[in-house]
Amino acid sequence: MTRPVRQRQSSSSTVTQAVRRDLRERALHCCEVCGKYGANNAHHRVNASQRGRGTLGNLMLVCGSGTTGCHGRITMHPQWAKSQGYTVPPGYEPCDVPLVRWSRFIGAPEVVLINDRGEVNPTDRSPGIP
Repeated sequence: MTRPVRQRQSSSSTVTQAVRRDLRERALHCCEVCGKYGANNAHHRVNASQRGRGTLGNLMLVCGSGTTGCHGRITMHPQWAKSQGYTVPPGYEPCDVPLVRWSRFIGAPEVVLINDRGEVNPTDRSPGIP
């Protein structure tokens, strides 16, 4: 008797190639924390291990890896990252949590909300969770 092959289910935290492309486009290929050109790492604001989704509203394009660059800074300084809106605790919707994001359009950081369609909307709310 042969066993049926179990299909591996894709996780909702998976970042598809289309989402990666849209993420790079939204950020103009620059780190959304410091503005450095050539960023290529997708950071989950709600961690993938905590059921964070692979959507544009939950992702940021950052330079470095989990130990270097801005991605490393986010990982190594969780309180700072939370205060900037770069990390969001489970149970919160990242689209509703403002974050400080480097804007290539204005050449400076701004506080924004980002929805799951990748639209960036400036806000006068403070970053992070109140």
